[in-house]
Amino acid sequence: MYKCLGCGAMLQDKDEKKPGYVSEKVLIEKSNAICKRCFKIKNYGEYIPVKLSKEDYVKEVKKVLPSSELVILVVDIIEFSSSMDEDIITLIKDKPVILVVNKMDILPRQMNPSKTAVWIHERLKEYKLKVLDVAMISNISNYGVNGILRKINHFYKNGVNAVVMGATNVGKSTLINNYLAKNSVLTVSKYPGTTLNFVKMRIPDTKIVLIDTPGIIPKGRISDEVCEKCNLKIVPTKKVVVKRVKLDFERVIMLNGLLFIQNINNENERPIIDIYTGPDISVHETNIDKAEELMDRTIVNEIIKIPCDECIDTYYDNEFVYTEYSIPENTDFVIKGLGWIAVRRGPLNIKVKAPKNVEFITREVFIK
Repeated sequence: MYKCLGCGAMLQDKDEKKPGYVSEKVLIEKSNAICKRCFKIKNYGEYIPVKLSKEDYVKEVKKVLPSSELVILVVDIIEFSSSMDEDIITLIKDKPVILVVNKMDILPRQMNPSKTAVWIHERLKEYKLKVLDVAMISNISNYGVNGILRKINHFYKNGVNAVVMGATNVGKSTLINNYLAKNSVLTVSKYPGTTLNFVKMRIPDTKIVLIDTPGIIPKGRISDEVCEKCNLKIVPTKKVVVKRVKLDFERVIMLNGLLFIQNINNENERPIIDIYTGPDISVHETNIDKAEELMDRTIVNEIIKIPCDECIDTYYDNEFVYTEYSIPENTDFVIKGLGWIAVRRGPLNIKVKAPKNVEFITREVFIK
C-alpha cells in the first residue's frame, strides 16, 4: 500500500469519508499520488474534515519517537500554553528538544525577540524538558527559519532523524516545506490538523531527516468548539490587536458570542485590563442582562458573528458554566484558543460564562 504524499494517510479507494481516499484508477496507476482531501486543500482551499481521536494521534507519534534522536517541538507564541500540551510533554520528556517558537511576526511591536526569549525561558522551567536551544521564527516571512538548521547541525554534525511535533496548526508542515522548497508536497493549509499520519523526508543537501507528525489537539481550546471557518477567525494569524478597558462594577465584556466576563470587584474598584486577540474578535461592553440576551442562540445580530450560522447550534449545545476568578495585578488571564487578558490595575475579580470544557489559566504577564 502507498501513502498520500500530502498528509501521510494510507491511500484507499473504499470510503470517501475516511483518510487517504483516491479513485480506484489513481490507486492503480499512481504510487506518488495525493489523496482527494489533500488535492482539494492544496488547489481549492476546500477543507474536508476527518475524525481522528486523540488516541490515534498519540499512537502515530509513538511509532516514530524510538527511531528519532531529536524532537523539534513547534509552538505558537500566541497560544504558548495550549501549544505546550501535556500529552506532548509526556511523550518527549526523555528526548533532546529544539523548541521552535512560531508566529513571532504577529506579536505587538513592543515584544521584541530578546524580551520574548527571556519570557519563554522562564516558562520552560515549568515543563522540565531537555531543551537544547530555542529558535524564534515566522513561517510567513521566513524570519529565523534558516537558524533552525544551524542549531541542528551544531548539535548533530553527522546528521539526525528529527521528529517534528506540535499541536494542530502551529506550523509544522509549513516549516518542513520551507526546507524542501520546490520538492515540497506536504499538505499545508490554513485549516488545523491537515497532517494525518507521519511523513518522512530528507532536507536536500543535508543528512537531516525530518518526520512530520499529526498535530495533537490540545484540550480546553475554545477555538476547537466552533466550525473550521470560525476557527480561522478566532486563532490569530495576523497582527494581534489590543483593546484597553476600564471595567466598571458589574459591567460585562463579551468576546463575540463565545463567552462573557463580568466584573465582580467592589464598587469603588475599577480594574484596568488589556485584551489581546486576533483582529476578527469583537470586544463588546454591556450589562449582564443584555449579555445573556445576546448569547441566546435564537437572536441573530451583528455583535455575535462568531459562532456563525453553521456552528451556532452546536456551540450553544455545550454545557455553559459560570466560574469566578481572582487575578492579581500584572498577571495574564489566558483564554485557551483565543487570546489573553493582562491585568494592568487590579486585582481583577470576574465571573466568566463559557462552555464547561474551555480552560483558563493565569501566568506571569507576557507584555509589560
